[in-house]
Amino acid sequence: MSDGSADPRLRCVLADDVVVLRDVTRMLVESLGWAEVCAEADDGAAALAALEALRPDIALLDQRMPELTGFEVAARVRELGIPMAIIVFSAFETEGNLALARQLDVDFVSKLDGVPALVAALQRARTTLRTPVA
Repeated sequence: MSDGSADPRLRCVLADDVVVLRDVTRMLVESLGWAEVCAEADDGAAALAALEALRPDIALLDQRMPELTGFEVAARVRELGIPMAIIVFSAFETEGNLALARQLDVDFVSKLDGVPALVAALQRARTTLRTPVA
């Protein structure tokens, strides 16, 4: 944001235990121009600590990580009442994962759906965060 007329960039915490996927996801997020990765984690416990400390706008969480899963992290964030958009992504799109996503009010993205699905989820988060509450 250079002249104050644009919205500030949305801050994201990115958690995935696979470094290559984390790197690619970071590049994707930052290529959007309106979001930036403010912290990365390689396990669920580190992700939760970063989310509690930094309180970003968006959490991008892999479902299967050491320590805590993406859904376990999301549940803890919701219990703590920390306001943020949460996107859980996984290569395993099961009915159980979809049900958990609905229950926790998080967006679920299948890694098999690729970049367009993740960009769409990030755009939904951006729209939700930019929409004033009535």
